[in-house]
Amino acid sequence: MVEATNRVSRPLVGGRAIERAARGAEEPRRRVTGPHVPRIPRQVVVLVGLSTAAYAGSLASVAALQSAAEASTVAERAPAAAALADAIARNDALAARLRDAASTQAEAAAAYDRLTAQIAAHEKALTSLAAKVAAVDGSSRSLPTSVAMPRSVRVVVTSGGGQTRHATTGGSGVP
Repeated sequence: MVEATNRVSRPLVGGRAIERAARGAEEPRRRVTGPHVPRIPRQVVVLVGLSTAAYAGSLASVAALQSAAEASTVAERAPAAAALADAIARNDALAARLRDAASTQAEAAAAYDRLTAQIAAHEKALTSLAAKVAAVDGSSRSLPTSVAMPRSVRVVVTSGGGQTRHATTGGSGVP
């Protein structure tokens, strides 16, 4: 373990450390240091800094060139994007028309089903009517083809040459 005074203490192993402590023998102090870093001249540090700055500048210029290239690509593709948007809009309109046509077809099919039911009811009524007409036709065939009608008498009434009389009164009553 490393203590705050930069001494390394050993764990108690066996009893040897206790024996040493009892004898009054102290362990020698050890300093913990990292790996030895050689001193680097200033010129090398400046050269590394300048090369890093040059690398950063080249990265920035490459990014600017790529940005300009992407902008020109987007500008070149703008007509295609507009045509694609137009095609999407026309496709959506066509889909809406197809939905309307499907709805109209469904309504027509429902009306056809109702009409078919009505036609079946009318056919049943016509079959019943045909049976009644057949019964009436059979009864009418049993009737004689001609019937002797009695002679009609004609009476003419004439009035006898009398005079026409007119009367007027001044009252409101009947004369």
